[in-house]
Amino acid sequence: SCRTERTCRHSQPGRLFERNLAPGEYRVLVAGTGPDDVSIRLETAPVSDAPPGEGCDDAQPLVAGVEQVVDLVDHEDAVYPQCLVGAPDTTFELELAAKRDVALVGRFSDGDVGSVSLADSSCGDSEVCRVGGGLIRAMKYGLAAGTYRAVIESERGNPVGLSWFDRPPLAPVHVPFADDC
Repeated sequence: SCRTERTCRHSQPGRLFERNLAPGEYRVLVAGTGPDDVSIRLETAPVSDAPPGEGCDDAQPLVAGVEQVVDLVDHEDAVYPQCLVGAPDTTFELELAAKRDVALVGRFSDGDVGSVSLADSSCGDSEVCRVGGGLIRAMKYGLAAGTYRAVIESERGNPVGLSWFDRPPLAPVHVPFADDC
C-alpha cells in the first residue's frame, strides 16, 4: 500500500518526486502486472520551495461558494487521501462552526482525470472521495463541526478549480422507486 511509503505512483511512465529529502539510504520499488523491461533514472537538484497549498500543513483557505483555480504544473503528490494515487495535488482548509452538509465541487481540464476528497485536519482519514473528469461532486452529510482539508488532484497536473458549499444538515428522505433519477 502507498500509505506506508514516502511516495508512490501507479502510472506509465512512473515519475516520483520528493521535495527536501533528508540524506540517507532509500529504496525504489517497481511492480508490474507481468514481465517488463524497466529503466530507473535518479535525478537530484537543490531543494526547491513548495508552491502554496502543497502538503497538508500548508493548506490554503477555501471560502464557501468561491472557486479557487490552481495550476498544478509545479505541484507534486504531497497528500495521500488514497483517492487518486500519485497525482499532483493541492490542499485547502475549511472550517465548520456547526454540523453541516458539505459539497465539494471539482472542475478539471478537458481530457484529464482528477479527484476531490475531504479529510480531517491531518489529511489522514478521508470523509469522502470522488474520482472522475470534467465536473465532479463529493458530498458528505451531517459533517461535525471542526477543521477539514479539501484535496484536489489532477492525474496530468493540469489547472483545476475547487469550491465548496454547505447547508444545515437535513434528514435523508427515501423516495420509493426513484433509484434511477
